[in-house]
Amino acid sequence: MANSSKLDGGVFGRSLRVVAYSFGVNPQQPDQSGQPQYQSQQPPAPQGQPAPQAGQPVPPPGQPVPQAGQPFPPPGQPLPPPGYPVPPPPKKKSRVGCILAVILVSIPMLLIGLVAGGYFYFKHQHVTEPAGQAPSGEPMVPECDLLSEKTLRDLHTTNFVSGAVGETSFTCMWRPTKGKDGTNERYLDINVSDYADYSDPTEEAESNYDYERQNVSPGATRVTEVSGPWDAGYLVGDGELAAAELVFRKGTKIVSLSYDGTDKSYGLEDGRMPIEEAEAAVKKVAEEVAPNL
Repeated sequence: MANSSKLDGGVFGRSLRVVAYSFGVNPQQPDQSGQPQYQSQQPPAPQGQPAPQAGQPVPPPGQPVPQAGQPFPPPGQPLPPPGYPVPPPPKKKSRVGCILAVILVSIPMLLIGLVAGGYFYFKHQHVTEPAGQAPSGEPMVPECDLLSEKTLRDLHTTNFVSGAVGETSFTCMWRPTKGKDGTNERYLDINVSDYADYSDPTEEAESNYDYERQNVSPGATRVTEVSGPWDAGYLVGDGELAAAELVFRKGTKIVSLSYDGTDKSYGLEDGRMPIEEAEAAVKKVAEEVAPNL
């Protein structure tokens, strides 16, 4: 019986240890009861592979142990083969290209804005600058005292700048007064020629009037006959010398009135004043001058 117990114990013990090892249990020394103690242990890692870290799940048999820093795959998903590098985390998209694109687009736009801003600043200064000059202080000669102050204000030519008087003719010139006559330049000139000293003054005056009428600048936009308190007259619109010129004959005198000017703008160049405005102005001047001759 004793031999039978030893045999059973020996055979049974070995079988028990085989089963324990298969489940990862290591039998230890028997305790006071004489029964061996068993402790679960992780199986050794295959040769060439790292041992599992503390707290790391044990892979199924035949599956490699994850390397340090390598995440344990979800159930049913195999680990990469030993030595396979851990895939790096996805890289964040670089914004350098976007930043460079914004800079490259912004620089030309900034330059264009600076140029445009400087241009419009300069043009604004030009457009809003008062026209004309300070009062000339030129004394009014009697021959040129032909227009009312209201007419001169309406034409923006309150600055009398010249009165040249000769034996048979005289010339009068008005320009804008700075700070008083607006921002657009205006020029009013009056020339009067008298043929009273000729042997036949009326015929001489008529002859000179006809000569001037036939030699009107061909560049004029329009030439029309005008009637008024005179013997004959014609109006030249948009000519080479002025925006509007009215020439009339009254008795032995021939009178030439011209009105011209420029209108400032934000464009590259200033333009000539409206022709209709200039024509209306010279008609008004002629109607006021003729009765005073």
